[in-house]
Amino acid sequence: MNDTTRELGGTLGVAVVGSVMASVYAAHVLRSLTSHGTPAAAAAAAQQSVGAGLSVAAHLPPALQGLAAQAARQAFVDGLSAGSLVAAAATAAAAAAALALLPARARAPRSGSTAAPAPIRTDRPDQAAADDPRLSPTEPSGESRPRRRAPD
Repeated sequence: MNDTTRELGGTLGVAVVGSVMASVYAAHVLRSLTSHGTPAAAAAAAQQSVGAGLSVAAHLPPALQGLAAQAARQAFVDGLSAGSLVAAAATAAAAAAALALLPARARAPRSGSTAAPAPIRTDRPDQAAADDPRLSPTEPSGESRPRRRAPD
């Protein structure tokens, strides 16, 4: 189940962030190129991708080439920024949901029980089991449970 949710989340994340990035890029490059006097057909072709935008810029008159290439690059950065903000917002929302909905791992001590468990003796490992009931080989009923023999 964990792999399925991770793959689904990754797929949806790429789709949503990619859509936001492409939408912002297309709008910005179109607005920027048309404001510099690029023909509408060339500006529409530049909306497809940053590679298409740079290709269109290379085929424009020399006076527009630099401006069009810079417009395509800036539109790409604007789209990347918007996509990153969407990803950051989704991550923050997921963290808040996990904090609010997932149970805590640590439990508060029971009321009336303020004593901390005794530390395990490390100076005499042979005596540690005798001193610490957590390491005792007996069951709570007092019966001894058989120990497994280590392989030779």
